[in-house]
Amino acid sequence: MSFLLNHNPSGAFTHDGAEYRYFGGTSYLGLQTHPDFLKTLAENILHYGSSHGASRNSNVQLGIYEETEKVLAQFTGAEACLITSSGFMAGQILREYLGSAGYDLFHYPGSHAALRIASDFQFETPEDLRFSILNYLKKKKSKPPVLFFDSISFSPDHFPDYGFLKSLPLDQIILVADDSHGIGVVGEEGSGCYASLKALEAKDLLVCGSLAKALATPAGFILGSSARMEAIRQRPVFAGASPASPAAIATLGSAVKHISLQHQKLKANVSYFLKNLKNPEFFQFNPGHAGFNFGDRRLANYLKDHQIIVTDFEYAGGSANRLTRIVITALHTRDDLDHLLEVLKRYFSI
Repeated sequence: MSFLLNHNPSGAFTHDGAEYRYFGGTSYLGLQTHPDFLKTLAENILHYGSSHGASRNSNVQLGIYEETEKVLAQFTGAEACLITSSGFMAGQILREYLGSAGYDLFHYPGSHAALRIASDFQFETPEDLRFSILNYLKKKKSKPPVLFFDSISFSPDHFPDYGFLKSLPLDQIILVADDSHGIGVVGEEGSGCYASLKALEAKDLLVCGSLAKALATPAGFILGSSARMEAIRQRPVFAGASPASPAAIATLGSAVKHISLQHQKLKANVSYFLKNLKNPEFFQFNPGHAGFNFGDRRLANYLKDHQIIVTDFEYAGGSANRLTRIVITALHTRDDLDHLLEVLKRYFSI
């Protein structure tokens, strides 16, 4: 069952006269409806207007983009940052930039579509991917291989230990990570996965993703070295695209205090949920992350029957790729969490 709403669901919503608690989506920090965040956004719309359609490389530019890029670079621990119009665009820019430069590209199974194009080869298992990369390195080609992957995945080989990556000679490999579900959620004060990936000491590291999830900003980002960012900035795919809303970018640049406070609330909620969850083995989740995947449609229906709505839809490619996930956010109250825990307890006792 789908719900067509005329307002943001936030932590709860009403549909056809019935009230539901909402444990889905990607608004991890709840900034989309945070009063102070929205007040600042409204003020910035009046100051900057709703959009700025000129190229980022135009002879007339708005300084707020570079100002916020510096804020994001410092926040994540990266040397430099570029802001794009969307997270998907950020991934596609990196795919185009590295592919056109003649690098051989490898994709971890199940990595996000933003990191690839239709013709890119898809490995069926991590073991197949590892074998292929190691075989490639034996050929001693002039350029290192590039490995694309999601920083947050529901595989035990990913965050926070990255066992699969550590099994590879990373000093010979360029890593490209999609951190859409990491930034704002994990890392120190929600800084994402850049620092933990940088510590792996790969030959080079580029991180991209969406700012529209935890950070409530309809835009994307790319992190890396200053030299890489300058090279990407000159690519037609970046220069030819209209930038994100300057008002939204200005709001993000001044939202560090809100991000920190909401991240503390999120951490407390996730910790409380896990501490009191009776059957954690039923779910696939990353330590410290707010998403709890499961494959049992009966549970999703049972929760709905008890006025709890979780993420439950066919992501892409039919039922084989159905996404069912409980998402804890900073908006949830202790009463919300206790209600969810009680309903889950009753389900598992059936």
